[in-house]
Amino acid sequence: MSFLRIIKLLLFLTGIIYSQSIYNSHGLGIMKSSFHSSSDGLGSIGLVPSFSSKVSLDNPSTWRHLNYSYINSSYISQAYELKNSQSNSISSQFNGIQFLIPIRSKYALGLSVKPINSHNTYLKTDTVRYQYFDDNIDSFKEFKSGGGIMALNFAISLPINRKMNIGIAYDSFFGSSRNEKSIILDGIYYRSLNINTFKGSKYNMYFAGDLFESNDLIVSLYSGIGKTLDPVSGNSYNFQLYEDSDRNFIPSSNDFPSNTDVDTVALEKIYSPNDFSLALNMDFKNSLNTYFEFQLWNDNAQNLNFISLYNDQILSNNHVGVGLIKFGSLEAKDWQDKITMRFGLYRKNYKLSMGSKKVIENGLSLGFGIKFSSTGNQLDFSFKNGSRSSINYFNESFNEMSIGISIGDVWFLRRRAKQ
Repeated sequence: MSFLRIIKLLLFLTGIIYSQSIYNSHGLGIMKSSFHSSSDGLGSIGLVPSFSSKVSLDNPSTWRHLNYSYINSSYISQAYELKNSQSNSISSQFNGIQFLIPIRSKYALGLSVKPINSHNTYLKTDTVRYQYFDDNIDSFKEFKSGGGIMALNFAISLPINRKMNIGIAYDSFFGSSRNEKSIILDGIYYRSLNINTFKGSKYNMYFAGDLFESNDLIVSLYSGIGKTLDPVSGNSYNFQLYEDSDRNFIPSSNDFPSNTDVDTVALEKIYSPNDFSLALNMDFKNSLNTYFEFQLWNDNAQNLNFISLYNDQILSNNHVGVGLIKFGSLEAKDWQDKITMRFGLYRKNYKLSMGSKKVIENGLSLGFGIKFSSTGNQLDFSFKNGSRSSINYFNESFNEMSIGISIGDVWFLRRRAKQ
């Protein structure tokens, strides 16, 4: 048996002790349900108003109620800990950028770029000492993945009547990911690489409407439907195991073997999501709102030919959430009345493909938004704490913090005639 074959065998023999979210290494990882700090602070999937009264940055059917055009972006930081592990892991990334333009308080346009999934993972094992002939060799393993699917999103908002609106959005998927499996023997890295590319498309339709209105209460209904147009496909480039003696993460002339073979595999229909969501919001007209929402999400592709750190993927996800929000007012005299406060609870049920494993995620969210300047600028903060658990599988806890900024301006106004 050759030395490289022995290394391949050792690569799969020891257990994981350190990680980011373990479920990011299943297929394409955990799919994002919201993309803004205002929605995250409410524990929402983005259907119900969370940015300002009657407005969610994630729901195009609500954008007609914006008073200004906005450029907004957010940054997210996450910390994970596996049960019975002594180590924490932290990751962070930008959560996308969005440009919104309301038109005549009836229509709105939006353009954004956002990450669809969370594929970043780092797994590490403890150190084990092996005896190879007369030498003792210290060994441990590392598993890394990164990148993922991005979406270029274009959306419009259209009125049905004075109380009802619809939103239509189109996602063009693109991006790439990288999976790396390494075994480290006395400080020398032996790596196996897998690089994947993606492309596909999806559309979403949204609805927002008032069901009941009185002097003290407005009850509103929100819904969303998502359907894949072109399932995500692409190519997978697989580099055979090589000795990375110069630690530059790519096969080079200093490595062994210096000429590493690359296998190219076509990836067909590896991701085809469909979803349906529904929400009810009650506005008590004192700026206090309460909501209930749920979502049914599933991946119709179910293609296990996708190469990831774990030979598994998330097939479905059911979300249920409730929460409270107290909106601040830009015109308020006291500074505390300009602050938006958010609180939410949610539960997600994931189903994995291999062995019909089920994962339950429970979370609690807190957040607030601070309004400043005359054009409705807003700074949003959110904090989320939760856990993911599965019987006879991985259990993990996580904390998530995000900060978002929205800069407002007035666009497309006619110039005043000179006096």
